[in-house]
Amino acid sequence: MKHLTVSKQATIESAPQRATGPGKKSLFYVGAAILVVLLSMIGFAPSIIDQSRRNAPSTLLVMAHGIAVGGWLLLFLTQAILVATGRTAVHRRLGIVGPVLALLMIVLGYVVLIEFGRRGYDFSGDVIRALSRTGSRRFNPAVILFPLGELLSFAVLVGAGWWYRHRADVHKRLMLLAMVPILAEPILHLVGHVAGRWPTLRGMGTPISVAVTLALLSASAIYDRLSQRRVHPVSLWVPILLFVWQIALGAIVFPSAAWRKLVAWLVQ
Repeated sequence: MKHLTVSKQATIESAPQRATGPGKKSLFYVGAAILVVLLSMIGFAPSIIDQSRRNAPSTLLVMAHGIAVGGWLLLFLTQAILVATGRTAVHRRLGIVGPVLALLMIVLGYVVLIEFGRRGYDFSGDVIRALSRTGSRRFNPAVILFPLGELLSFAVLVGAGWWYRHRADVHKRLMLLAMVPILAEPILHLVGHVAGRWPTLRGMGTPISVAVTLALLSASAIYDRLSQRRVHPVSLWVPILLFVWQIALGAIVFPSAAWRKLVAWLVQ
């Protein structure tokens, strides 16, 4: 009997201990969150620092929208850090702020885009430089379709992420991919600002934005493949659906008479 007890104790002591920490996987999401914050800062900061090429100063509405977006980015980074450091209880409690902040960001974003369409130009001048080769300061209001589509994609993915908040593998991927559509704007702003100094980049905003967006959409799937030897369904199908959605907007919705009538009604 004594021999059995000693043997069992030796077996227990020699068994590998199960890891209780957050693991290295969470570090990917921290790095992704930092990248998102940096891309947004790099995209918008130049036109804020250098006022010489702006069409007009920002309004309080635009500033409020920027503060809401900045708050969301910081929340996203904070949540990723909390999970990576094992403080999941704090992560869950802080998560109740997410839906409120996301809703505020979406509402303000919609209002800003409608005002954008009514003005016919952006305050910084970056967007028109990124999209137009002619140097014109005004644009067709119908182009607000694409940022509206990005805002809708963000809303759907954040909503789905909140719905699956009790399934960590699904939740974290949805929340990460929700950031990609809204990154198109800082990328366009950065291209437009650089085009102010190098005119050869005028009109290159769309191809550059598409290339960067595809790379960002692929990041989660690539990481899954490298770390788990398989791609999670969310990392595979959500990017595909987002890409198809953008193609449908550009090829079907944008040139349609119905959209032109709708945008004319929205911005009247």
